[in-house]
Amino acid sequence: MAGLWLVYSLLVAFFSSTIAIISKKAMKGMDSLTTSIIFKAVTVVALLPFVALNLRNIPTSSNFLTVLFMASMLNGTSTLLYFHAVKHGEVSLAVPLLTLTPAFMLLTSPLILQEFPPVEGVAGIILIVVGAYVLGVSSTFPNNGMSLFTPFINLIKDRSAASMLAVAFIWSITANLDKVGAKLSTTIQWIFLVNLLSLIILLSAMLAWNKKHISILSPNSSSFLMLIILAGAIHAIMNVIQIEAIMMTYASYVIAIKRMSALFTVIFARAVLKEGAFPLRALASFLMVCGAAILALS
Repeated sequence: MAGLWLVYSLLVAFFSSTIAIISKKAMKGMDSLTTSIIFKAVTVVALLPFVALNLRNIPTSSNFLTVLFMASMLNGTSTLLYFHAVKHGEVSLAVPLLTLTPAFMLLTSPLILQEFPPVEGVAGIILIVVGAYVLGVSSTFPNNGMSLFTPFINLIKDRSAASMLAVAFIWSITANLDKVGAKLSTTIQWIFLVNLLSLIILLSAMLAWNKKHISILSPNSSSFLMLIILAGAIHAIMNVIQIEAIMMTYASYVIAIKRMSALFTVIFARAVLKEGAFPLRALASFLMVCGAAILALS
């Protein structure tokens, strides 16, 4: 079915926004590294039923192992940065910054996959990025006396925003590596191995980190723990759907539609977290929906 990639991508966007909201509530009781490790551990466990019969004939070529290591390192790093941004910033402002990933992919996809989307597709990506600028940048800071470049300067200075921008760039790379890795193995093998290796990397970071900076789980943190477990389970399902969608079309298209999570997040953040500036953020999100429509029709 030609439009199945679009359905999958929309589901990924919905799940992505759900994870952001759940994680924001959960991280009131945990630090970013502890959250990242629990999140990844749950994802790995949740993937086990899917991967149980698909662990045979795992590639061992140097090319596959190199791509796997690179993807896992970047995956673990982006997970840590993502939770740092969610914990210390408003999700209705931080998450929309991820919409810049498709713009970064205009550079990374040709370099890694030699994929050059048609002109119509590029126009859709640009429109989504414009929406992200209005939603995630202009609404973040006071407009009085603000020049065109002031938002970019403020984004770099803001630790939470800078972390999410770094995540957006890393994701523009890992989306392409995912397509390469999935072609060299199978979708479920790749997802499982990347999450498993990134978990090992994060655990190594915890062991190397000063222990006084790591959260100690207590009985009072059980509710936070359950929320992270739920987020990890949703993430496992989302990973499977995302890779399948990427295998059906341009990686940049899937990631662009996934960035519609910005719209869902603004709505959920207003309803669940009572975050402000809803009219402006909703209006800006409309631009992103228009960009997604252009991608779907191109």
